[in-house]
Amino acid sequence: MGRRLALYGGALALKFQLPIQPILVLLAERNVPLHVPEEAEARFGSVCIQTRYQVVKLWEIEAARVLELERPSLLPWVTLMRSREQELEEAARRISRSGDARAAAEFVVLGGLRYDKDELAAMLGRVRAMLSEEMIRESSYVQMLLEEGLEKGLEKGLEKGLEKGLERGLEEGLEKGLEKGSLEEARRNVRLVWELRFPDLAAPPELDAIMNRERLEWLLAQIVTASDVEGARSAFRQAIAGA
Repeated sequence: MGRRLALYGGALALKFQLPIQPILVLLAERNVPLHVPEEAEARFGSVCIQTRYQVVKLWEIEAARVLELERPSLLPWVTLMRSREQELEEAARRISRSGDARAAAEFVVLGGLRYDKDELAAMLGRVRAMLSEEMIRESSYVQMLLEEGLEKGLEKGLEKGLEKGLERGLEEGLEKGLEKGSLEEARRNVRLVWELRFPDLAAPPELDAIMNRERLEWLLAQIVTASDVEGARSAFRQAIAGA
């Protein structure tokens, strides 16, 4: 993540020539190391992009502070903050009164990283009926991939009927889900940096044909460091040729 922030910061600085303050927002405490680095670099031969960034741990922020701001767009994030049950219920009540189905979907999906989704949905009252599977899936693409990967792994393991088969199936399913998510994320990163550097030009449609994450990361680095659009296009052609 630190290297990615270095790439994003470098691309923004090149594009806008303005001060950049990168911020790393951590959603859940699970799997977060005790020490989170606050600086990183992305090195490309003799060229090195270094960055220092602020680390924000959502679970350390008091939910009451967010509720006091009276900003509806922040209500779904209360589920990931330091909150008591009454604060979760208050956020759900405000979302329900607004009738905002998108905010309701985000409340359930984000909260699903810490709480039971059905219990969160029950807090939403009447707006719960407005939720659709499509809204929930769109609100958290990565979580969808993880869940689908685990489901496929379970199915494969159960078919084998053995404990080892179950474990292997879970691992393979999760790995496939993560690989797909990583590939899509890398492709989105390339498209984002392209749009930042060349806002008047759409990213070449052949980008979707590149199915190798390492090649996408190489392409991202080339776009960041390209001196002009022709250099970036040349890198695109090389990446697509080797797709």
